[in-house]
Amino acid sequence: MGEVIGQRYRIVGQLGKGGFGSVFLADDLQQPGKQFALKQLDVTFSDPKQAQELQQFFDREQKILSWLSHPAIVQRHETLIEGKMLYLVMEHVVGNDLRCLFDERQGPLAHSVACFVAEQVCDILAYLHSQKPHPIVFRDLKPSNLMLTPQGTIKLIDFGIARLHQGGSDPTLSALPMPANEEATAVLGRLQDTTCLGTPGYAAPEQYPGSGMQSDPRADIYALGALMLHLLGRVSPARLGMPLPPLQKVRGDAGAELERIVAKATDPERDKRYPSVRLLAKALNEHRLGRLMANDKVARDQLVKLLPAVKTATPESGRSQKPAERVQARFQDTQRMASTANVTRNLVVALIVLLLGALMLYGLTTPYAIASIFGGALTLGVVLVLRNHRVL
Repeated sequence: MGEVIGQRYRIVGQLGKGGFGSVFLADDLQQPGKQFALKQLDVTFSDPKQAQELQQFFDREQKILSWLSHPAIVQRHETLIEGKMLYLVMEHVVGNDLRCLFDERQGPLAHSVACFVAEQVCDILAYLHSQKPHPIVFRDLKPSNLMLTPQGTIKLIDFGIARLHQGGSDPTLSALPMPANEEATAVLGRLQDTTCLGTPGYAAPEQYPGSGMQSDPRADIYALGALMLHLLGRVSPARLGMPLPPLQKVRGDAGAELERIVAKATDPERDKRYPSVRLLAKALNEHRLGRLMANDKVARDQLVKLLPAVKTATPESGRSQKPAERVQARFQDTQRMASTANVTRNLVVALIVLLLGALMLYGLTTPYAIASIFGGALTLGVVLVLRNHRVL
C-alpha cells in the first residue's frame, strides 16, 4: 500500500480481487479528500505497439462514456497503463456486487426482490438504449457488473465491451476481449461485431460467431432475463444450456406469469422478445405491484435486509454495521434533527409574537414588557441547552 499510480492516485487499500486482477481504493493527490476505485488488469503484450493500441481503444471508449450522465452508472475518469498493468480509474461506490444475493444461507430470493432489482436495471438500460444518434448496447450484463448499494439501489460498474449500435451498417469494433473466467486476454485486435464478447449464459444467441447478426438492444433484454433466472434459481445460466429452460424448472414456486415474462425476455429468436426494455420494465412492475403486492418501499426494505456488512478498504473501529442498520440509523437521525428544528422554530416564533405583543400593549419600559423580555430570553436559553444535549 502507499504506491502512487499515474503520479496522482495513492493506493490506500484493497476493495476486491478476482481472476481479472484487483480493485484498489486510492486517494486523489490532486483533490484532497476525494477517493477513486482503481481496477487493475495484468496485461501482457507480445508487441510494444499493442500497449499504444490498447490506450487508444480506452481513450475512444472514454469519449463515448463522457457524455453519459445517469445516477446509476458508475463514472470512469481515465485509463492508465504502467508497465504491464492497466488501471481503470472509476468512481468509488460503497456496496457489493449482485453475487452477494446468491448466498444459500439467506434462503430463496423473494420474487418481489428479483423484480425490483430487474426494474432498476431496466431503467439503466433504457437510458443507454435511448442515446442519440445510436443506442449504446451494454452486451455483458451479469451479476459481477452490477453493484448493490446499502440503500438498495443498483449501479452499473463496468463498460468493458459496450458498443454503439449502428443499425444496418457493418461496423468493426476495437475491443479487449474478455474470456468467460474474466482474466484479461493477451490478445488485442480489431474484432467484427459477430465475435462473441459477452459472458456465456448471458450472451444472446446473436452474439455468438456464425449467427450472421449484429447485436442490438434486444441482446441486453436477453441478458436481463438470464439475470432474473440466475437470481431466482441461483443457478448460473451458463450451466443451464441453450435454450434456457423455463423458470419453474429451476424455481418451482415461480408463478406462470413471472415465468412468461422471463421466457419472453430470453427467447432465442430476438424478434419474439420484448421490443424494448421499457416494455419489459412495465411487465415486471405490473406483476410486482399487482400480483405480488410489493411496492417500492417494501421491495427495497426486503433487498437491504439481504445485504452483508459492507467491507471497507480501511480499518474501522468497533462493530461493523449492516447496511440495513445504517439506513435505519440515518433515518432516525434525520427524524430527530427535523423534530428538533420544528420545536425550536415554533418556540422562537411564539416568543417573538409574545415580545411584540408586550411592547405594543405596555411600551418598552413598563415592568410587564421587561418581564416578558426576561422570560422569553430565559425560555429560549433553556431550549438551546436542551437541544445541545439532544433532549429535544
